[in-house]
Amino acid sequence: MSINSSPLPPLYDRWMQQCLQSPIPNEPKATCNDCAMCATEQPGSSRDAVFYDPASKCCTYMPTLWNFLVGALLEDDSPEAAPGRRTVEARIDAGVAVTPMGLQRPAVYELLYSRISNAFGQAQSMRCPHYIEEGGRCGVWRARESTCATWFCKLERGALASEFWGRLHRLLFLAEHSLSRWCVLQLDLGEPALRSLIPRQQASTGAPLAAADFDQRADPETYRRKWGPWVGKEQEFFRRAGQLVRELPWSKVRELGGAEAQVAEVLVQDAFRRLSSTEVPEHLRAASVNLKLDPDGGALLTTYSPTDPLRLSKRVLEVLPYFDGRPTAAVVESICQTRGLDVTTPLLRRLVDFGVLEDAG
Repeated sequence: MSINSSPLPPLYDRWMQQCLQSPIPNEPKATCNDCAMCATEQPGSSRDAVFYDPASKCCTYMPTLWNFLVGALLEDDSPEAAPGRRTVEARIDAGVAVTPMGLQRPAVYELLYSRISNAFGQAQSMRCPHYIEEGGRCGVWRARESTCATWFCKLERGALASEFWGRLHRLLFLAEHSLSRWCVLQLDLGEPALRSLIPRQQASTGAPLAAADFDQRADPETYRRKWGPWVGKEQEFFRRAGQLVRELPWSKVRELGGAEAQVAEVLVQDAFRRLSSTEVPEHLRAASVNLKLDPDGGALLTTYSPTDPLRLSKRVLEVLPYFDGRPTAAVVESICQTRGLDVTTPLLRRLVDFGVLEDAG
């Protein structure tokens, strides 16, 4: 698998460089090729941390592959993309949860996923169908959708980065939702197929499943109605959708997303500005966090996410109460004089990023 230097897939990276006018920093702590969430005997690892099953990792999630992303995967004829492309082709041939919108999650998968309390990272049976077992890699990496593209087990700047990636996930999801429907309109699916594809009232999550759902097979009549004139030409439809979208500038994507996407864009830009700043607030106070003490007096702190705990030494832990809303510079000087500890700007920024200290201004 060839992974570009950006944390985003190529299409989304191009859009976000146009949107943000700057590259997005990578997240080097989330190491997909050598999973950071698998237990290790390396120094610094802890039994108190959360770990994933090495045979599943965070790939215990089946994404929706929107029609234009499916097209991009089918068009990618590079050797390294071949194993993932075969998984996409196999799903199209099976026809289960395959609609002009894209490759969706089968109803049984949705039901099981909602009922298993600790499926994520643990349940091998819930592993993504595009997971390539040889090498433990993602087969759709270069055209992964918004959830997979913006989720990281560990973040370089903790809660601050989590805010940015969460906002970006929402923006990209809205774009995907709009673009998938735009492709359907551009490719003349026809009104009868549209009525079947987008019913007047969406089924509730508690709706009973059909026998075909449990048998993991497509109901031929339902399938035919949704595909209309494109039935039997699904791969061609997806390829055309990919071609329609791949050259679109972000300005056009924003336009198609409407007011909701435009509001989401403003919030992403705001979160990115804050992520790009390294300034330390002038007044800080200690926040409330969950911690588990180590035998040496230090602690493992859980702040914004259980998958990314922060370990602090005893000396740092003991000076946190000094931060009580007074000017930060005065508190740092007091700690240096009374404790002999040099609280550096990078340390302060890290404590703020992870929510151990918060702005009291």
